Amino acid sequence: MKKRKIITLGLLMATCFMQSCDSTPSSTVIQDQTENIEKALIKARETVNFNGNITAIYVDDGDTYSEGELDFSITDSFMEWKKTFKDASNNTVNYDYSFFKDNDNKMAYKKLNLRNEVQTYQFINPKTDKTMDYDTYCANPFKSIDALDFELIEERLYLDESKLSLFKGLVDLSSVTNYILFDFEISSVSFGFNGDKFTDVIITTSPREDYFINPADFFYDCSFNLIFPGELTMTEIKTKTHREEHTILDNALKEFNKAFEGKNYTIHAEDVESGGEFGASYDNYATDKGFFSDFKVEMENYKYGYALKDDGKYYRYSYCVSGDKKGTYRFYTAETSYRYCKERKDLEPDFTSFASEFFIKSNNSFVTTNSDVSTEIFKKIAPFNDSQYTFEANKIFFNLEDNKIVSWGAVVSDISSGYVDTITYTLKDVGTTKLPVEVA
Repeated sequence: MKKRKIITLGLLMATCFMQSCDSTPSSTVIQDQTENIEKALIKARETVNFNGNITAIYVDDGDTYSEGELDFSITDSFMEWKKTFKDASNNTVNYDYSFFKDNDNKMAYKKLNLRNEVQTYQFINPKTDKTMDYDTYCANPFKSIDALDFELIEERLYLDESKLSLFKGLVDLSSVTNYILFDFEISSVSFGFNGDKFTDVIITTSPREDYFINPADFFYDCSFNLIFPGELTMTEIKTKTHREEHTILDNALKEFNKAFEGKNYTIHAEDVESGGEFGASYDNYATDKGFFSDFKVEMENYKYGYALKDDGKYYRYSYCVSGDKKGTYRFYTAETSYRYCKERKDLEPDFTSFASEFFIKSNNSFVTTNSDVSTEIFKKIAPFNDSQYTFEANKIFFNLEDNKIVSWGAVVSDISSGYVDTITYTLKDVGTTKLPVEVA
């Protein structure tokens, strides 16, 4: 990293020296190229496609990390935006959005909901949980750039400092994952130029703190090829096709749901973890008096449940299973947990809340790896305690025998451990289940 700083400083000094000694040639070249640059800007103002990659570079040690590959096109009325990256568990994640401006001037997009219906959503900043202004993140920066806003340095066109912020929203959006969206300041923007078109752009940010995992200063180095495709049509979101096998799954899900809904039952879980260290086997109990999970986090002394109170609602508690406080319990409140109070329907799995069309039949199983819905479906079909963990589901499966569900589960990523778990559930003791602990 020190070498990088020395080289950068040397280039800056050399650039300043060249500009102070002979600034006329650069200015003259820009003036001579004004007509061609204006032609390039006309093309870019209509529709522009950015495709390339982003690298995070850490200031202290010079370590570099790929932040993913991006491909996005900006038009007058929408942005087609795609990103592929590796998450904390080294799983490949693909984002694919068609953003447009809604009536509130916010970033909006359409996607299929769990019922296989096209629905409009506002894009939410994963860091702030707030909506995002369309013009801040999706506007075409070339619309606010003029031909004289460039300086030619070493055969690249550098954008004037006063216009650098035009690319801030695009870079900030490019940093988005399920958990973060960074706020950058742009340090430099330069373009490759050939004839009467821009060929590529390199965007460098100023260093900022990485607050997500290991706080340290880093900056982005963004390298994109530029293409000008002309008129584009926004991608249409289509519903999934219903096939004959989906009727089999529909019937199996409805029948299975009726088998336990509102009754006493136990859901047994077998958790096989990819690292082979933290697998588990545990039961999840449900009765009219409450819910309790036998699962315990390795380093904790508590298990969790919900107890029925006189108002007909279920209240969350922690139950100590070891140490000096073994056998004691503590109820949560609105101040200590947003999950402190639930209705029974919120704690039971629901196998009728999603469309079968998302699944593909494979032998005696139905499987989906659709990232748009898999995590949401997992939260619907998992026992109460598992559904409340911050798992990202990569795959959902239902195993059938004689067209009836005998087991179900998911392949999930646990960002806290970096491992991938395969959790398989089976239903047992319907009508006879009793809670292993009772609290008042």
